[in-house]
Amino acid sequence: MLSRKLIKGLLISSSVGLSSITMANVVGSDHQNFNPAMTNKDFVTVFSADTLGQGNYSLGLFYNYATNTLPYFDSNGENKDTEKTLSNSLGTIEVGGSYGIFNWWDIGVSVPYLLHQSVDEDSNNFYGYFSETGILSFKVFNKFKVFEHKEFKLGLVNTININTVEDNPYTGDSTFPAISLEGVASWEKGIWKLAANAGYKYRQAGDTVVFDDNSQPIEPFENQFTYSAAVGVKIPETKFEINTELYGTYSNENLSEVSPRNASVLEGLLGARYYLPHDLSVHAGVGSELRHSVSSSDLRAYAGIRWSPSAEKKPVEEPEEIEEIEEIKEEPVAVNNIEKDLNQKIKSGKKKVQTSKKAEKDW
Repeated sequence: MLSRKLIKGLLISSSVGLSSITMANVVGSDHQNFNPAMTNKDFVTVFSADTLGQGNYSLGLFYNYATNTLPYFDSNGENKDTEKTLSNSLGTIEVGGSYGIFNWWDIGVSVPYLLHQSVDEDSNNFYGYFSETGILSFKVFNKFKVFEHKEFKLGLVNTININTVEDNPYTGDSTFPAISLEGVASWEKGIWKLAANAGYKYRQAGDTVVFDDNSQPIEPFENQFTYSAAVGVKIPETKFEINTELYGTYSNENLSEVSPRNASVLEGLLGARYYLPHDLSVHAGVGSELRHSVSSSDLRAYAGIRWSPSAEKKPVEEPEEIEEIEEIKEEPVAVNNIEKDLNQKIKSGKKKVQTSKKAEKDW
């Protein structure tokens, strides 16, 4: 649960879990903006419209370290949040998997998990923190590839996020899951890869969470627009790929009158991917907020690994025994030629004998 000194904060249920799967951009929980995808078809957080293919699967594990994502509240306009000094940090893991039902349809599940946190106390102001580590949410997604023409693809992604954080002021007192639908476009040719996601997140906000002093400083979020974009460049003659991404949300609501954070999120990432043998790839990079907003981070660092053993089929080489069989087949041809030569010589010998006898008779 996300609790806080003097006021009621967010509460995480104390269950043990794994981590997140193929969540793109900010469709996850409202206290975690970094939601990595889990297939080699996707970027770090941005979906590609390409799918795994029927019977193929992919697994992924990401670690995310973020600073200054938790809120501080005040009534005089000054607190640790506005000072922009290091006041808190969170460490989470994301693990999950996806599976290709058909060539055009992937399904996946994920569970983000809070590993550790560090929070500076503020005796003069209210602030938020997690009262314990544990599972943040459960996520289920479906990806559909609806159009493909050469290197260009279009798709749809549906995500259901089941929040497990109690007393979450961002969502209010509600157990209804957040449901998002995104349109996805992607293009890949040569060393270049591009993708863009845009959609709408529907949520049924609950009643405003009342803090310990009977105040209600945070209004629960209503529906939001989501968007993200990514560019990838493969480094020629290497196994490296450089990725840059933007992801965010838009809302015309005001988060709080006592918080400097904006309700509309905007963050950016810059990272690299390295392709390993056995269908593995590793990721690492850094990111930061581009707008001081809900759960945005002053500094974000991530590292992850993906395994997609069936993502690419390798051509099967013909066995060498085939060439030997072909050589054996050529041997009867040589034997036939020898027999043919012998028959011709025998016939020639008969002709000579007959000619000799005829000459003897004439003599």
